[in-house]
Amino acid sequence: MEGIDTVVLTPSGPTHTGPGSQYNNYAPTYVNDPRSRRPVRSSRAAIGNYLQWLHPRFIEPAGYSKAMSRLQEGNAVLLTGASGSGRRSAGQMLLHRLPGAEGPFTQISFSPADDREEPELELASGYRVLIDLSSTSDELYFLARERLEYFHAVVCERHAFLIAVVPDDFEGLLHGELARLVVPIGKPSGQVVLHQHLTLAGIKTPSEFDHPELLDKSMGDIRKISQLVIEGDFLRSGSLQDMIAQAIEAISTPAGNLSAMVAELPGTGRALLLSAAMLNGASVDALHSAAQALQKVAGLPEDDTPVLERAGLSEELGKLTNVAADTDGRIHFSRLGYDGVVRTHFWTDRPDMRVILRDWIGQVVESTGLGAGDRDRVITRFTEQALRTGRPDDLIHLAQVWTNRGTPAERWPDAVRILQLGLEDQRHGAVFRQKIISWAKEPRLPFERGQVLVEVCADVLVQSDPMSALIRLRHLARQEDRRTSSAAREVLTRLAEENLWFCRHLLKRLITRLESTDAPRRVDFELFLHISGPERPASCLITRDLWPLLLQGWKLVMARGEQPVWEPTVRRWLTGVTDGRLSEDTLTMLLDAATGSDSLLSRLYVIALRWARGSEASSALAERFCRRIDDRQGL
Repeated sequence: MEGIDTVVLTPSGPTHTGPGSQYNNYAPTYVNDPRSRRPVRSSRAAIGNYLQWLHPRFIEPAGYSKAMSRLQEGNAVLLTGASGSGRRSAGQMLLHRLPGAEGPFTQISFSPADDREEPELELASGYRVLIDLSSTSDELYFLARERLEYFHAVVCERHAFLIAVVPDDFEGLLHGELARLVVPIGKPSGQVVLHQHLTLAGIKTPSEFDHPELLDKSMGDIRKISQLVIEGDFLRSGSLQDMIAQAIEAISTPAGNLSAMVAELPGTGRALLLSAAMLNGASVDALHSAAQALQKVAGLPEDDTPVLERAGLSEELGKLTNVAADTDGRIHFSRLGYDGVVRTHFWTDRPDMRVILRDWIGQVVESTGLGAGDRDRVITRFTEQALRTGRPDDLIHLAQVWTNRGTPAERWPDAVRILQLGLEDQRHGAVFRQKIISWAKEPRLPFERGQVLVEVCADVLVQSDPMSALIRLRHLARQEDRRTSSAAREVLTRLAEENLWFCRHLLKRLITRLESTDAPRRVDFELFLHISGPERPASCLITRDLWPLLLQGWKLVMARGEQPVWEPTVRRWLTGVTDGRLSEDTLTMLLDAATGSDSLLSRLYVIALRWARGSEASSALAERFCRRIDDRQGL
């Protein structure tokens, strides 16, 4: 449940590089590509990236200094504060800015439905842990308190650091040591926070804004306002004061306020309006196709009017409020954030259409008229509405459709993206974690879905919840389809190489599996041997702290596995010693694993002799190795 090392990249924030809303989704291995606006792979990323982005924008709230002092003195703090005060960001910055703390940073999700398969939390000195309980429902308060007591005990014992974000009304349930850890924080000035965001985006900003509406806005609202203003500045949508006013109006306008305007539109006009809101920034051709598809999915009758007698697209757009095509032939809204208001209206006002809208979005994403960036924006906008209205199953449905057997590889990144956004959602993330493990356990998982799940686990889940990623990758490594199992095995190996914590936990799980199963599967033996191979410079064989686990695993592999399974790895170890990748002392592990069984020692003897044929250096090593075997047998 602890996290893996945070890798911090350049301390720069996201840059808006084109028309339309910018969505800064800090998924662990995706960053915005300024050319296509499509997420692209990077080697490691986003927890570190996000903290680096947040660091210069963060304004310390009241109570922050007290919380930092408590954290340094007692290793743990429980943050309380009003909803929207930025409690989670404050917790992240407390751990990120903690003087002298260089250990891994992890964020733990709390959900009793999580399939972790083990309750332990293993930490080392300096580890930094954030757990967010701010959305915990009343019926789970007592369970959450038990978890907090456990986390606190482990953190103090291991000299790690813990920040827990808890609801205001949770404080009354705390007693003893936990109650003394509570530090309330206030909400920073919305005007100051907005000023900081805009200044760092390169927008010349006065020191004070004449917008008292900012005073009661949550930190989440302030971030939305800043993103809309940055978008407006790129599009030259007016003066700064006007753009701020429009942004405030956009996030404050109830969706129901559009009811009268929408009611005056015919069905085709409504389809065009919603299509424009979903495809804001896309081409008018893509808009036309999307609107036609929505009319068909929604069951609107076809227009029998001859084509030349129908109103043109520009004429139809002219009937809509705040919608137009720019000189480049792309759709945009004249008022900042108005597209979001439109989307919220339709998803809120028409619950009977949500399944229809889900199927329509599937068709839009699959259409050839959308570029990669347009598809990503459509997926992000749809995901926002589906999660807001409590419909994570709509996202899971599309992810499944896009990974069914025979689905072209072009859909896989879209499935990864939709699962990524679902996993990141605080309210519904557990639903996606449960679905992923359910899929991973399916005996005949489609290859397409297997590839997507491996990528999601490796690039998204491992950053925020590495234990969950490990469990799911291990199930994927046992899939019948060798393409999926091989991909999962390679990811597990890479993660084990990159992080000692991950390697230790993976070895523990494999050993437990080999010990507890009456008839271990060959894939479990193979995975252990693959992890313990000497091929890569960062091999876990170099870390002597792991040798007791490796020895335990080797004893099980030799005792319960067939020789053809483990003999190639013995040969690789011998080769690793001759070419200098491993020390000769490493071979002691093989001898210790076989000691007590003359049969196993004899087999090691024969393997070494066969391996050494034809090489003088190999023969010398084999001779020394065989002499040690003789000593073990008392010969």
